[in-house]
This record gives sequence, C-alpha cells and structure tokens, in this order.
Amino acid sequence: MAAPKLSPQDRDKILIMLAAREDYPTIANAVGCSPGNIDYYAKQYRERIAELRTAHDARAMGRGLRTREKRIEALETLAKRLAGELEDSTVEGARPGNGLWKKNVKLSSTGKEVWVDEFATPIVQQYRGVLEDLAKEMGDRATKQEVTLQISKPLADMTDDELKELLASANRNQEQEQEPDKS
Repeated sequence: MAAPKLSPQDRDKILIMLAAREDYPTIANAVGCSPGNIDYYAKQYRERIAELRTAHDARAMGRGLRTREKRIEALETLAKRLAGELEDSTVEGARPGNGLWKKNVKLSSTGKEVWVDEFATPIVQQYRGVLEDLAKEMGDRATKQEVTLQISKPLADMTDDELKELLASANRNQEQEQEPDKS
C-alpha cells in the first residue's frame, strides 16, 4: 500500500529530519503522519537522505555541534589525565620512577602499619576502558554482529544459486538491523 501524498514542504521536512538522524515517531509527530509513512520516505529517498546527511554532518562539525566530536574530545582529555597519572612518579604513594606501582598501607596481624607495593590496577583498567571507548567512537573498533540463518541442508550440498540466495538473505537481514530506530 502506497503512503499518502504529503506536500513538498512536508516531504522536505521529513528528509531533513531523517538526515539529522531524528527518530521516526518524532518526525511523524512533527509532520502529522505515521511512522510507517516516514519509513516509506526513508526508503524512497535513501540516496537523497545520504546526501543531506553528509551536508548536515559537515555543517555540524564546522560549528562544533556534533556530540560524537565532543565525546571524543572528553575521552581524549580523560585519557591524557589517566596517562599522566600512570607516568607520574611524583604522585603520593608512587614508587620512584614508575606510576604503575603505588604504595599502600596494610595492617599486620600485630596491628603494625606495613607499606606494600601494589600495581595500579584500577587506573590501568580505567585507562584501557577509555582507550577502548575512544577507538569505538572513532570507528576503529567494529562491534561484533552475530548472524543466525536457518538452512535446510549442509553448505557443501548447496548449489551456487542456493548459496547466493543465502548470502542475499543474510545481507537483507543485516540491512534491516542497521536501519534507524523506528520506535
């Protein structure tokens, strides 16, 4: 069933909001139609939306409004602080010449204070986590995606046409999972 015709102004508003990565219900409320209509226009004008998205992103980056860029900046600042903490041997309790080891006070069974060297595990863990977050934000880490397919016979017994159809089916499933949130 075809989507109802919207005015050119409404259609342009939909395309602009899709390019800005608004969710379907928000766009539908702004234009006065259903999320299904938004889905129709998203599929119908996919290439135009990609062009608008590129232009939108370029403008946003020029103005410094992209939240991704701000997250990256904050993560870089935090990473530098943690790296400084690990490298700084002048931090109270650090072993001379190495910020990876900290002095910690323990109580012996006799109640005496005993200073012991401890590896700075919490700081290292936080630093590694920040580096991982940075890599994800910058696109250097791909998230694993599990693909499950129902097949009727072993792959070795399939014809070339059956294998091509299986691959096409997997690609369609992956594209559907990557579409914007419609809820």
